Amino acid sequence: MDEASIVLNFMCQLVAWESDQDIAAKGAESRLQSLEALELNRRHQAGILATLDHVRAAAEMLRQSNQESRMTSAELALSLDQMLVNAFVHMGLSEHQERQVTDLVTGFMQQQRTLLDRSEETDRVLRDLSERLGQLAPG
Repeated sequence: MDEASIVLNFMCQLVAWESDQDIAAKGAESRLQSLEALELNRRHQAGILATLDHVRAAAEMLRQSNQESRMTSAELALSLDQMLVNAFVHMGLSEHQERQVTDLVTGFMQQQRTLLDRSEETDRVLRDLSERLGQLAPG
């Protein structure tokens, strides 16, 4: 082999080696980008799961608060009814006046009961939401 062939062969090998190095560097860079994307996705998923837990806890808190409000409202309505009965004894109202006051309070209590019925629907929706969010969380 003459000197020119040796130099040419060496140059070809050097170019091939540089090409291999370039391919390896690009492969490493691609792998690094892939790992960075996986880490970013993991952080996003952790944030989403934390938010789901927070929303589920908030929905459950709202449901419990709504339920407590309904129960308190029902207790207040019973208490008002009892107070009216007791007040009638001491007020000396005529039967007609007692009936007017009773009708007024009864109308109000019926409106209150209608609100409580809607509140039950709110309770159901919040319970369903809390359950669905709980199913999305891992474990």
